Amino acid sequence: MKGFGTDERLLISVLATKDPLQMAVLRQTYNYTQSRNLIADIASETSGYLEETLLALARGPLAQDCHVLREAMAGPGTKEEALNDVLLGRSNADMAAIKAHYQQTYKRSLETDLKSELSMKTERHFLMVVAGNRAENSAPLVPQQIDADVQEIYKATEGRTGTDELLVCQILTSRNDAQIGAIARSYEQKFRRSLETVIKSVSPPPVRCCAVGCMLTGDRSSRATCSARCCTSCARARTA
Repeated sequence: MKGFGTDERLLISVLATKDPLQMAVLRQTYNYTQSRNLIADIASETSGYLEETLLALARGPLAQDCHVLREAMAGPGTKEEALNDVLLGRSNADMAAIKAHYQQTYKRSLETDLKSELSMKTERHFLMVVAGNRAENSAPLVPQQIDADVQEIYKATEGRTGTDELLVCQILTSRNDAQIGAIARSYEQKFRRSLETVIKSVSPPPVRCCAVGCMLTGDRSSRATCSARCCTSCARARTA
């Protein structure tokens, strides 16, 4: 990045081959030896999608997650799809690390920012998510609990006039990936409809996307598909 022009291929080859620990060492060494800031230099020398990608690599996963969260809540409006992509499906340890780094970086708590930027059911749902009360991955599948969850979700959606979205969110945000998968399969077997279809049909757009995202926690690419597919309607709902 020194002199005229930027060797983008070299930047890509260096940054794309480092794991998070190596990247942290590279960033600290660059800042110390060059008396400059690697993040600032990349931002000043690149642009567009390349800039976004290289900055994400240079920050490292944890700092990038926090950056995405802050950007999603900065300025007018809130990008719930970005919150979904970062927060849904994270382990309790992940969530604790994200909240601690967010507090350290921005001198404010993630929960406080969520409360200030969201409202009503969407706010309450995300506060459930960041509470970090999911069952650990080692928790067993208990058939009786799966059946009880399926019945509770049915009564909160198709089995009543009106929908208790918060009950659905409470169940989905407190179960691990295997349990959520078992709930979805059991629901479809029992009621001949996919749980994803049911949630989409009875929930308002922002809560709908959050709840469906919870169901796709085992696959981050699926969660990205959910964001692209569901959050268009969320955006329309916010501007309507």
